[in-house]
Amino acid sequence: SLCDLMTEICQGEEKQTGKLISDCACGSGRTLLAHHVRNLGNYYVVEDIDKTCAMMCVCNFLLHGVMGEVIWHNSLIPEQFYGAWRVNAELNNPLSKWHGIPHIQVISWEETKIKGMLDNMSNVTRMKKILQTNAEKHLARFKEIMKEKVRSEESKQEARMELMKYNKIKRVLKNYGKN
Repeated sequence: SLCDLMTEICQGEEKQTGKLISDCACGSGRTLLAHHVRNLGNYYVVEDIDKTCAMMCVCNFLLHGVMGEVIWHNSLIPEQFYGAWRVNAELNNPLSKWHGIPHIQVISWEETKIKGMLDNMSNVTRMKKILQTNAEKHLARFKEIMKEKVRSEESKQEARMELMKYNKIKRVLKNYGKN
């Protein structure tokens, strides 16, 4: 009942369906089960450093029809990976041999959604650095042109272009910050 109360307090009346739900310290998965009961149709990606907890979570997911991945590793050091299980991934797929049958599949680190999310985050970080460097170059060139005492029409046009490129990159970086 405590897990049910926590789910109700955290979620409110809004139902969540078709989302990826993550928990970096899932324990036995009981809180996730409370969420699952109120919000069918989500995919859960959960982690725990304790093997017993991870295995209890796998069992709970299997018995209660929760679809997701249970990853046994240190979520503070994700690469410190010990094992992972995909649970009920094809449970609701009518074309699968597992349709309607609870099942567990052992998966590798590369197959986990966490690995994919971490890779995506590193790509975004790398792209942000590249964009920031380019923005600084355009701003520096703009300032360099503006310091010239006498500016031709061509240099004024170049200054406008540099400022426009700088502003465009800053808008893109601002959008990256929202995601």
